[in-house]
Amino acid sequence: LEKKYDVRVSMISYEDNKSRNLRISPEELIIEKIMNLIKEYKSVLIFTNTRQEAELLGFYASSVSEDLVVHHGSLSRDVRERIELLLRSGEAKGIICTSSLELGIDIGHIEYVIQVDSPRQVIRLAQRVGRSGHKLTYVSKGEILARNFKEALEGVAIVDLLRKGLLEGQLIRENALLPLFNQIIAYALENNGLFDVNYFYSIVRNAYPYRKLPKSLLDRCVNLAVALKYLKKGDPWYYVTRKGRLYFYENISMIPDEKKYNVIDTATRKAIGSLDEDFVIDIAEGDVIVLAGTPWQVIEKDPEKAVIKVSRDIITDKISLPKWVGENIPVSREVCEHVRDILSGICNIPLEILSKKETQESFLRELQNISLSLGSNIRHLISNVILEYITPSSHLFKYPVLIMYTFLGHRGNAALSILFSIALKLTGIFSFAIDYNAYAIYVVLPLNCDFDYVKNYVLRILPTIDFNKMKDHIIINTSKVEKFRRTFAKIARKLGFRIERRSKLEWLIERSLNKSSPYYFLMLEALNKFFYEKADLVSAKDFWEDIVNKNKHLVLIKGPTRLFYTLIYADLSIPRAQNADEEVSLQLFRERIESKLLYLICLNKKCGYVEEITPAEAMKYPRNLSVCPICGSSRGISKIKLSILTAHEKHIRDLEETSRLLSQFGYKALLAMGTTGVSVKTAKRILKKFGYSEYLLMKALRKAYLNYIRTRHLWKIS
Repeated sequence: LEKKYDVRVSMISYEDNKSRNLRISPEELIIEKIMNLIKEYKSVLIFTNTRQEAELLGFYASSVSEDLVVHHGSLSRDVRERIELLLRSGEAKGIICTSSLELGIDIGHIEYVIQVDSPRQVIRLAQRVGRSGHKLTYVSKGEILARNFKEALEGVAIVDLLRKGLLEGQLIRENALLPLFNQIIAYALENNGLFDVNYFYSIVRNAYPYRKLPKSLLDRCVNLAVALKYLKKGDPWYYVTRKGRLYFYENISMIPDEKKYNVIDTATRKAIGSLDEDFVIDIAEGDVIVLAGTPWQVIEKDPEKAVIKVSRDIITDKISLPKWVGENIPVSREVCEHVRDILSGICNIPLEILSKKETQESFLRELQNISLSLGSNIRHLISNVILEYITPSSHLFKYPVLIMYTFLGHRGNAALSILFSIALKLTGIFSFAIDYNAYAIYVVLPLNCDFDYVKNYVLRILPTIDFNKMKDHIIINTSKVEKFRRTFAKIARKLGFRIERRSKLEWLIERSLNKSSPYYFLMLEALNKFFYEKADLVSAKDFWEDIVNKNKHLVLIKGPTRLFYTLIYADLSIPRAQNADEEVSLQLFRERIESKLLYLICLNKKCGYVEEITPAEAMKYPRNLSVCPICGSSRGISKIKLSILTAHEKHIRDLEETSRLLSQFGYKALLAMGTTGVSVKTAKRILKKFGYSEYLLMKALRKAYLNYIRTRHLWKIS
């Protein structure tokens, strides 16, 4: 018997709602559509691709109905079980959920499944829609609710592949070293603490994933176990140490434990949420994260207590979204290639997949617009590789962007972006950044890389860099990729390493790059796992070699085309050049303290003249700031307005000290005193050490400010 599916694709319509509410959001339209559908069915599952999206839809749903509830993995077990009971009992007609309800949870009979936007993979759609009609002989019914043409296009491709029974294949990771390392200790413990390398090797090769295991990899596992003092070399066997026994009992499961960091607001000293350790590793003091819809600047990270202290006082525009919301499901290569076939016209579109006639007409109209935009170049989507040059004046970003359409999926493009980065470096072509989505990789170029430069130089030189020239650079470049670093950190933690700070991770990665080091084991296992789960190096290599061998030619076109706006624009984020974040952060901090209102107070009690001034005004109109313009006496800096006649003794001492700083450092003394949390004593210390350099002075003042924010609950506010 063959499982049957009845799945349609529909697009939410803005046109019908323009006259009613010009500011209606896509989420409100999605909820409106869902509410109409749950009137027809007794029980509905609504799948989203991220927890963030589930919560957002749940927020909009709560304002219009109590029939919809939210379910995802970040909720406590009690809450999840209560929600599942509500659906089984019929009290709730629908659950907005993530993959948490894909497998193995009894929620009773489901009549209909809604997938919000593309499910990204054919197998995901089969699993999710399969929750309705949950028997082999039943028809599983569902609908993909797309918010735009790109999501609808991807959805149509996925439904068409599902109808044809073309699901993505499952890969088996071979020669995984971390489970092998764990089994070495387990086998030794089973044999009274003794380990025979040769006998174990003969056993482990009987397992399919290790059938081709080289003896050298097993030797690396043993060498690392000895280096970590889990095993001790004897004659002729190895012995498990006490430390090795402790390691095994703490790591019987190969599933990494996820440590949570509590996020504390320094102003209220209350918890505002939690973050996964994988995300926290790359967060440093001064970075900005978004939590509960609000940006927070990281003031302190305490790995021992698993606490991050944050403040709403932002002095940088570098913002990171927390990873606990879940990453988007990667789009498979099979789906991307089918999308390409639909766009190029070589695949007939089964229009019955689209739910309404209006949707069919809109879909065909968008396809025609893309075809007209590309013109004769549309034939190159299949036979060659299209590169689209986006000039700085034609979109919101200030740098030119070069896009290579590949249709390799997220995993293929993750690996290809590494190869492309290496190729650019080997040819001496400078780029600010390289990124990718499922359909293309894109590189941010300097302003002097115009269309003619790309056409006459870049396109000519890139095909000369074959894969063999890039081999030696792959490990170094991959080790700098954020997703690889997270994979590496997980493996290190399972081996007993404490990775709590970025510097420790950097140190361990550096040691693991040495092939003669026992720690090279970590690099090999991390690369194996990364290129299995996150990146497809084989597909990327084949794609690149097709270009080098001229099986596919590079075709350069001027953009932006309709293809760019459909597949790339929404995902495109242009990072700044290296070290730009530091420069922007300092500039924002400087602008803040330059606008700080200060008071220059004459120390002559017969005069006592008070002048209001900002550091910006002092720099704009240079003069002798330490001399009173009325009587010519010395004057000092105060953060508050006061009279020399009634000033406290401590304030007078501070005015005298700042008078000397003004005389020596001029407006730089105003910058120091304009910094929140910097006392006269601190200003004096910083100015004496860094007063010769404005750049170093600003860095020191910013550090002092962050230290104040971190500890201000212990200070008297002044």
